[in-house]
Amino acid sequence: MTDYAVGWDIGGAHIKMAVLSAQKIHAVYQHPCPLWQGLSKLDFAVTALLEKLPKNAPLRHGFTMTGELVDLFDHRHDGVAQIIAAMQRLIGGDELVVFCGEKGLHAVRDVTRADYEAIASANWLASSTLAAMTLKNGLFVDIGSTTTDILLFESGEVRVLGQSDYTRLISQELIYTGIVRTAVMAVVQQVVDNGQNVGVMAEYFATMADVYRLTGELCETHDQTPTADGAEKTVNASARRLSRMVGADFETKDLQRWQGVAQYIR
Repeated sequence: MTDYAVGWDIGGAHIKMAVLSAQKIHAVYQHPCPLWQGLSKLDFAVTALLEKLPKNAPLRHGFTMTGELVDLFDHRHDGVAQIIAAMQRLIGGDELVVFCGEKGLHAVRDVTRADYEAIASANWLASSTLAAMTLKNGLFVDIGSTTTDILLFESGEVRVLGQSDYTRLISQELIYTGIVRTAVMAVVQQVVDNGQNVGVMAEYFATMADVYRLTGELCETHDQTPTADGAEKTVNASARRLSRMVGADFETKDLQRWQGVAQYIR
């Protein structure tokens, strides 16, 4: 019987789960989880993903997180504690482990409050450490739905200036732009339209999902987030949302115009 390792990333907007054996990666899943709306969203997403696991097979679970940052929690450490408690309740088992930053994987039962800072938003370090162990030297770039990580690894070790989200924002190793959820107004302050520089409204009218849909680069299965206006996820609807960012109206005949604006933002 095959032994499986199950890796989880508990985000603030999505839950990711990967199923592996010693031979290969068997499956990777992503489930929407608007954690800021309550821990019940985490329960629902994890339970749904658990249904996809092999039945009656030995399973070992490990997880990282970034969800502690959502404004459901008063303090990031409180978020870490509540997410750990939820994963224990939902998965259980003595072999449940959590990634504790430079300390590596620790059994959840042995985690103390002193570990919370290392656990908080450490998924980037887990991924880049694996890359460093495998490739030895390189540039690690991880572009997600909301953020992008950019850092170096050398001689099998990750070389970073920052560790926490705060210090990584200072060092610019963490950049708040992603493929789906990032608001357009957070990425650009102006665009070029009809040969003119046009200021962008500080309004949540469009997201980067609209931009990448218009450039033809968005895989629709990766967009599990509602649109800014709650309307459909089509090329024309994305053009309409993007046109609002500069106080204009979308006409079907002008689709190429807004695809050009999207290309500029990209």
